[in-house]
Amino acid sequence: MLLVLNHQLIIGNYVIYSSLINQTIKCIIDDAIYSCDLDSFNVNKYIKFNYYPRCFDHVDDYIVTGGLLTTSSKMFSLNLQNLTYDSPNATTNTSGSTNYYNNNTINSLSSASIRRVSKGLFSFYNPELKQLNTVKVGEMINNDVTLYKSSNNHFQSYICNNDTFLYCLDINQSEFKCLNKINCEPNTSLNNVVKNPQSEKILTATGDSSLIFLIDPTMGKVVKTIDSKQDSGFTCAYHSSGMVFNTVHQNGVSLLSDLRLM
Repeated sequence: MLLVLNHQLIIGNYVIYSSLINQTIKCIIDDAIYSCDLDSFNVNKYIKFNYYPRCFDHVDDYIVTGGLLTTSSKMFSLNLQNLTYDSPNATTNTSGSTNYYNNNTINSLSSASIRRVSKGLFSFYNPELKQLNTVKVGEMINNDVTLYKSSNNHFQSYICNNDTFLYCLDINQSEFKCLNKINCEPNTSLNNVVKNPQSEKILTATGDSSLIFLIDPTMGKVVKTIDSKQDSGFTCAYHSSGMVFNTVHQNGVSLLSDLRLM
Protein backbone atom coordinates (compact mmCIF):
# COMPACT_ATOMS: atom_id res chain seq x y z
CA MET A 1 0.00 0.00 0.00
CA LEU A 2 1.16 3.54 -0.78
CA LEU A 3 -0.15 6.63 0.92
CA VAL A 4 0.98 10.24 1.00
CA LEU A 5 0.13 12.23 4.13
CA ASN A 6 1.51 15.68 4.94
CA HIS A 7 3.83 15.34 1.94
CA GLN A 8 5.33 12.13 3.35
CA LEU A 9 5.35 8.81 1.58
CA ILE A 10 4.03 6.07 3.87
CA ILE A 11 4.68 2.46 2.85
CA GLY A 12 4.56 -1.06 4.27
CA ASN A 13 3.50 -1.68 7.88
CA TYR A 14 3.70 2.04 8.53
CA VAL A 15 0.05 1.90 7.36
CA ILE A 16 -2.61 -0.50 8.67
CA TYR A 17 -6.34 -0.60 8.01
CA SER A 18 -8.14 0.29 11.21
CA SER A 19 -11.63 -0.53 10.00
CA LEU A 20 -12.73 -1.84 6.63
CA ILE A 21 -16.32 -0.94 7.47
CA ASN A 22 -15.66 2.69 8.35
CA GLN A 23 -12.79 2.96 5.86
CA THR A 24 -10.23 4.26 8.32
CA ILE A 25 -6.53 3.61 8.60
CA LYS A 26 -3.81 4.23 11.14
CA CYS A 27 -0.32 5.20 10.10
CA ILE A 28 3.05 6.33 11.47
CA ILE A 29 4.23 9.85 10.75
CA ASP A 30 7.44 10.83 12.51
CA ASP A 31 6.96 10.18 16.26
CA ALA A 32 3.19 9.66 16.25
CA ILE A 33 0.40 7.42 14.99
CA TYR A 34 -2.35 9.16 13.10
CA SER A 35 -5.87 8.03 12.20
CA CYS A 36 -7.21 8.87 8.76
CA ASP A 37 -10.81 8.68 7.58
CA LEU A 38 -10.65 7.62 3.94
CA ASP A 39 -14.10 9.07 3.20
CA SER A 40 -13.40 12.58 4.44
CA PHE A 41 -9.57 12.34 4.44
CA ASN A 42 -9.55 13.95 7.88
CA VAL A 43 -6.29 13.14 9.66
CA ASN A 44 -6.04 13.21 13.46
CA LYS A 45 -3.15 12.45 15.77
CA TYR A 46 -4.00 9.33 17.79
CA ILE A 47 -0.96 8.93 20.05
CA LYS A 48 2.51 10.48 20.31
CA PHE A 49 5.72 8.68 21.37
CA ASN A 50 9.09 9.77 22.74
CA TYR A 51 10.82 8.01 19.84
CA TYR A 52 10.23 7.30 16.16
CA PRO A 53 8.32 3.99 15.77
CA ARG A 54 9.46 1.82 12.87
CA CYS A 55 6.52 -0.60 12.89
CA PHE A 56 3.19 -1.08 14.65
CA ASP A 57 0.09 -3.22 14.94
CA HIS A 58 -3.25 -2.83 16.68
CA VAL A 59 -6.33 -4.66 17.89
CA ASP A 60 -9.25 -2.24 18.09
CA ASP A 61 -7.65 0.79 19.77
CA TYR A 62 -4.91 -1.15 21.56
CA ILE A 63 -1.57 -0.47 19.88
CA VAL A 64 1.93 -1.94 19.94
CA THR A 65 4.95 -0.33 18.31
CA GLY A 66 8.58 -1.26 17.77
CA GLY A 67 11.61 0.91 17.23
CA LEU A 68 15.22 1.67 18.04
CA LEU A 69 16.74 3.42 21.03
CA THR A 70 19.11 6.14 19.84
CA THR A 71 21.21 8.68 21.69
CA SER A 72 18.97 11.45 20.34
CA SER A 73 15.81 9.76 21.66
CA LYS A 74 14.04 11.18 24.70
CA MET A 75 13.97 7.60 26.04
CA PHE A 76 17.77 7.25 26.08
CA SER A 77 18.33 8.60 29.59
CA LEU A 78 15.39 6.69 31.13
CA ASN A 79 15.86 3.50 33.13
CA LEU A 80 13.50 1.37 31.04
CA GLN A 81 12.58 -2.19 31.97
CA ASN A 82 14.64 -4.62 29.85
CA LEU A 83 12.95 -7.86 28.76
CA THR A 84 15.74 -8.91 26.40
CA TYR A 85 17.23 -11.43 28.84
CA ASP A 86 14.09 -12.17 30.88
CA SER A 87 12.79 -15.06 28.76
CA PRO A 88 12.26 -18.28 30.76
CA ASN A 89 13.16 -20.28 27.67
CA ALA A 90 15.60 -18.93 25.10
CA THR A 91 15.78 -21.33 22.19
CA THR A 92 18.37 -21.54 19.45
CA ASN A 93 17.66 -23.74 16.47
CA THR A 94 21.09 -25.08 15.49
CA SER A 95 21.53 -28.46 13.84
CA GLY A 96 18.77 -30.02 15.89
CA SER A 97 20.16 -28.93 19.26
CA THR A 98 18.28 -26.63 21.59
CA ASN A 99 19.78 -24.46 24.31
CA TYR A 100 17.77 -23.03 27.19
CA TYR A 101 18.38 -20.48 29.92
CA ASN A 102 16.21 -18.94 32.57
CA ASN A 103 16.48 -16.20 35.17
CA ASN A 104 18.21 -18.57 37.60
CA THR A 105 20.98 -19.30 35.12
CA ILE A 106 21.28 -15.87 33.54
CA ASN A 107 24.67 -15.45 35.21
CA SER A 108 26.00 -18.33 33.14
CA LEU A 109 25.62 -16.26 29.98
CA SER A 110 28.83 -14.87 28.54
CA SER A 111 29.92 -11.52 29.93
CA ALA A 112 30.01 -10.23 26.35
CA SER A 113 26.27 -10.84 25.88
CA ILE A 114 25.45 -9.17 29.19
CA ARG A 115 27.51 -6.09 28.26
CA ARG A 116 25.67 -5.61 24.97
CA VAL A 117 23.25 -2.70 25.04
CA SER A 118 19.60 -3.50 24.38
CA LYS A 119 18.43 -0.99 21.76
CA GLY A 120 15.07 -2.46 20.75
CA LEU A 121 12.05 -0.45 21.92
CA PHE A 122 8.55 -1.87 22.40
CA SER A 123 5.47 0.07 23.44
CA PHE A 124 1.92 -0.93 24.34
CA TYR A 125 -0.92 1.58 24.49
CA ASN A 126 -3.96 0.68 26.60
CA PRO A 127 -6.83 2.99 25.60
CA GLU A 128 -9.01 1.98 28.56
CA LEU A 129 -6.35 3.09 31.02
CA LYS A 130 -5.05 5.78 28.64
CA GLN A 131 -1.63 4.41 29.46
CA LEU A 132 1.47 4.05 27.29
CA ASN A 133 4.22 1.71 28.55
CA THR A 134 7.60 1.35 26.84
CA VAL A 135 10.25 -1.31 27.54
CA LYS A 136 13.43 -2.58 25.92
CA VAL A 137 13.12 -5.79 23.91
CA GLY A 138 15.98 -7.01 21.74
CA GLU A 139 19.53 -5.83 21.20
CA MET A 140 18.91 -4.08 17.88
CA ILE A 141 16.03 -2.48 15.98
CA ASN A 142 12.62 -4.17 16.09
CA ASN A 143 11.63 -4.84 12.50
CA ASP A 144 8.08 -6.04 13.10
CA VAL A 145 5.54 -6.26 15.92
CA THR A 146 2.19 -8.05 15.98
CA LEU A 147 -0.67 -8.00 18.48
CA TYR A 148 -3.34 -10.65 19.14
CA LYS A 149 -6.10 -10.56 21.75
CA SER A 150 -6.62 -13.74 23.78
CA SER A 151 -9.17 -12.45 26.32
CA ASN A 152 -10.29 -9.19 27.91
CA ASN A 153 -7.20 -7.07 28.63
CA HIS A 154 -4.95 -10.02 27.77
CA PHE A 155 -2.82 -10.06 24.62
CA GLN A 156 0.07 -11.83 22.94
CA SER A 157 2.66 -9.92 20.94
CA TYR A 158 5.42 -11.28 18.71
CA ILE A 159 8.45 -9.12 17.97
CA CYS A 160 11.07 -9.60 15.23
CA ASN A 161 14.39 -8.06 16.20
CA ASN A 162 17.49 -7.58 14.09
CA ASP A 163 19.45 -9.51 16.73
CA THR A 164 18.01 -12.69 15.03
CA PHE A 165 15.53 -13.47 17.82
CA LEU A 166 11.75 -13.69 17.86
CA TYR A 167 10.42 -12.46 21.21
CA CYS A 168 7.06 -13.82 22.43
CA LEU A 169 5.40 -11.48 24.93
CA ASP A 170 2.39 -11.93 27.17
CA ILE A 171 0.60 -8.66 27.97
CA ASN A 172 -1.87 -8.48 30.88
CA GLN A 173 -3.33 -5.00 31.28
CA SER A 174 -0.03 -3.12 30.88
CA GLU A 175 2.27 -5.72 32.45
CA PHE A 176 4.72 -7.55 30.17
CA LYS A 177 6.24 -11.01 30.43
CA CYS A 178 8.60 -12.56 27.87
CA LEU A 179 7.47 -16.18 27.43
CA ASN A 180 9.94 -17.29 24.77
CA LYS A 181 12.91 -16.03 22.82
CA ILE A 182 13.43 -18.04 19.63
CA ASN A 183 16.28 -18.05 17.14
CA CYS A 184 15.04 -19.53 13.85
CA GLU A 185 18.39 -19.66 12.04
CA PRO A 186 21.86 -18.54 13.18
CA ASN A 187 22.85 -15.09 11.88
CA THR A 188 19.45 -14.51 10.23
CA SER A 189 17.52 -11.39 11.23
CA LEU A 190 13.73 -11.75 11.14
CA ASN A 191 11.71 -9.21 9.18
CA ASN A 192 8.12 -10.23 9.89
CA VAL A 193 5.89 -12.73 11.67
CA VAL A 194 2.19 -13.58 11.55
CA LYS A 195 0.00 -15.95 13.55
CA ASN A 196 -2.19 -18.56 11.88
CA PRO A 197 -5.78 -17.33 12.36
CA GLN A 198 -6.96 -20.87 13.18
CA SER A 199 -4.18 -22.01 15.51
CA GLU A 200 -2.35 -20.66 18.55
CA LYS A 201 0.51 -23.05 17.77
CA ILE A 202 1.57 -21.85 14.32
CA LEU A 203 3.51 -18.68 13.56
CA THR A 204 5.04 -18.02 10.15
CA ALA A 205 8.11 -15.82 9.84
CA THR A 206 10.58 -14.75 7.18
CA GLY A 207 13.86 -12.89 7.36
CA ASP A 208 17.20 -12.25 5.71
CA SER A 209 17.48 -15.67 4.09
CA SER A 210 15.53 -17.77 1.62
CA LEU A 211 13.89 -19.79 4.40
CA ILE A 212 10.30 -19.58 5.64
CA PHE A 213 9.93 -20.63 9.29
CA LEU A 214 6.93 -22.36 10.85
CA ILE A 215 7.15 -21.84 14.61
CA ASP A 216 5.29 -23.26 17.60
CA PRO A 217 5.41 -20.40 20.18
CA THR A 218 4.01 -22.63 22.93
CA MET A 219 6.98 -25.00 22.56
CA GLY A 220 9.39 -22.21 21.72
CA LYS A 221 10.88 -23.79 18.62
CA VAL A 222 10.85 -23.98 14.84
CA VAL A 223 8.83 -27.01 13.73
CA LYS A 224 9.44 -26.74 9.99
CA THR A 225 11.52 -24.72 7.53
CA ILE A 226 10.67 -24.19 3.88
CA ASP A 227 13.25 -23.09 1.33
CA SER A 228 11.54 -20.50 -0.84
CA LYS A 229 14.56 -20.38 -3.19
CA GLN A 230 13.97 -16.61 -3.28
CA ASP A 231 15.64 -13.58 -1.73
CA SER A 232 14.92 -12.33 1.78
CA GLY A 233 11.30 -12.34 2.90
CA PHE A 234 9.67 -9.08 3.94
CA THR A 235 6.03 -9.85 4.67
CA CYS A 236 3.62 -12.74 5.07
CA ALA A 237 -0.13 -13.13 5.53
CA TYR A 238 -2.67 -15.93 6.02
CA HIS A 239 -5.96 -16.70 4.35
CA SER A 240 -8.76 -16.72 6.94
CA SER A 241 -8.97 -20.53 6.60
CA GLY A 242 -5.50 -20.86 8.10
CA MET A 243 -4.52 -23.33 5.38
CA VAL A 244 -2.80 -21.01 2.87
CA PHE A 245 -0.28 -18.27 3.47
CA ASN A 246 1.53 -15.78 1.27
CA THR A 247 5.11 -14.53 1.51
CA VAL A 248 6.66 -11.63 -0.41
CA HIS A 249 10.38 -11.52 -1.15
CA GLN A 250 13.00 -8.91 -1.93
CA ASN A 251 13.35 -10.00 -5.57
CA GLY A 252 9.67 -9.17 -6.21
CA VAL A 253 8.33 -12.72 -5.99
CA SER A 254 5.13 -13.49 -4.08
CA LEU A 255 4.64 -17.13 -3.05
CA LEU A 256 1.53 -19.02 -1.97
CA SER A 257 2.05 -22.03 0.30
CA ASP A 258 -0.51 -24.62 1.43
CA LEU A 259 -0.03 -26.23 4.84
CA ARG A 260 -1.97 -29.29 3.69
CA LEU A 261 0.77 -30.11 1.20
CA MET A 262 3.59 -30.02 3.75
